[in-house]
Order: sequence, then structure tokens, then C-alpha cells
Amino acid sequence: MLFFCMCYSVMVKKDIDELEALTGAIADIPAFKRLKQKHRSNPKKYKYVASDGRIYPKYYAPIIVAEDVGLSIVPMRYSAYPPHYMTQEQSAKLSTFNIRRDAMGKRFWQEAGVGKYHGVIVVNSFYEWVAVKDLIRAGVVDLQSVQEQFDIETQQRKDRILAKGKKYAPTKTELKKTSERDVVIGFHADAYQPLFIPVIYSPDPTFDDKGFAIITDDPNSEILAAGHDRMPLHLKKNQIADWLALVGSDLKTINQFLLKTTKQSFEHQLAS
Repeated sequence: MLFFCMCYSVMVKKDIDELEALTGAIADIPAFKRLKQKHRSNPKKYKYVASDGRIYPKYYAPIIVAEDVGLSIVPMRYSAYPPHYMTQEQSAKLSTFNIRRDAMGKRFWQEAGVGKYHGVIVVNSFYEWVAVKDLIRAGVVDLQSVQEQFDIETQQRKDRILAKGKKYAPTKTELKKTSERDVVIGFHADAYQPLFIPVIYSPDPTFDDKGFAIITDDPNSEILAAGHDRMPLHLKKNQIADWLALVGSDLKTINQFLLKTTKQSFEHQLAS
């Protein structure tokens, strides 16, 4: 099987009022206003949650953290690295948006926030790139369904290009056989229940910035059957405060807690 990096994109619950009602946390409005101002001055660098709720590496999303006043909701970048680990230009090239549970003991992640800075992101779905041939072999999808999805995406791209008055030409990927391409699969919990996913984060006071990484672990049978060897850990709602309170704990204690996280079943489908 061919596996890709876990998770390349997630769909977050971005409505602040809903997050406050769901978790009891209070939004740090000044922090969101500062991010909005940064976005206005540099929209390519400071990207907030997309209109459909999707975030990708380096996008900003609302994260729940524990502060002296209680639980707060603050914006953070989807990618973590130790403060002052390198220049801002060098760190921008890192793809450290996920952390394996069994890698938390590594120096990089210890300095990035394990045992120091814990948070939670509320997610509706997560998305993965998987090989079409693996999905077909596993009986997850059929070739025709995938081809139809690719045809829609190609037409949409063509329409966008032509609408700008430019000339359309198929990409190398579009010219490949369907069975030789990769496709995006979306995973969601039963009845689209929200997932409370633990993260670690890195504050960087020099740039008034924070970046988070989603913690992943070995997959359950459904994720594995769909062609992936990782999945995000997810907490029960009543475990949120316990995870946030593990700041200052040793790695063994943190691991023991994460091993007790819920084992949610997932449904999946082709995603655009």
C-alpha cells in the first residue's frame, strides 16, 4: 500500500459562538482582531479558515487552551516548531503540522510544546490523499466513481482558467490513467459528531504567533482499509480539561493518557 502524510487537511468548527457553547471556552477577541489585521496586510501569509471550514498547513484556526482565567479560544497556525528554533524564513518551509504519538519524545517536539503547551481543535472531518488503486483493491470505491470525480474537478479547473481569459491545458496529473492517480478521501464521525483532537503548540513571542500540530496514532480498521496508516487521536468531551491540565507532566504520563482516548468509528467518502 502507498501511504501519505496524515492529516493534510481538516474541516474545523470555526463558528466562535458555537465553540463557546460547545466547550465552555471564551474567545480571545483581541487575538482574533490582531489576526484579522495581519490578514489584511498580508493575506497570503495569514490565511484563516476557508469559507467551507477547511484548513491546510499554515492556515490559522481556533484552538482551545487553558489560561489563568479558564478555557480560552485563540487563533493558531496549523504547523508547530520550537520558538527561535530557526529563522522565520526557514521555519516557513517546515511541514510540522502533525506529530506522531510515538515521536513525542524527540527533542524537536519536546521543545515545540509536548508537556508544555497543550490545546484542542474541534474538527468535523479530516482529509487524506490515498492511491486510487489501493481504494479499488480494498473495495472502498469503484473506478467509475473516481473517474467522475476527476472529470468534475478537471472541468471546474478549466472553467476557472477560461473565465480569466487564459488558455487551458491539462496538467500531467490529469493526463494520467485514473488507476495511477491519487484521490482525496474525507473521514467523519458517525452522524458528523464533532471530534475533539489534542494538539501541542509552540508560542513565539518574537513574531506574536503560535503554531499547533495535531497528534496522530495508529489507525483503526476503517482508516487502514481506506489506505492510510495514521489517524488523529480524539478525546471525549469530558477529557478536554484533563488533557489541558497535563502541562508539566512527564512523557510517560502523557502517553498513558493518550492511550485512553476514545476509539471513534468513521465513515468516509470521496471528497472534492
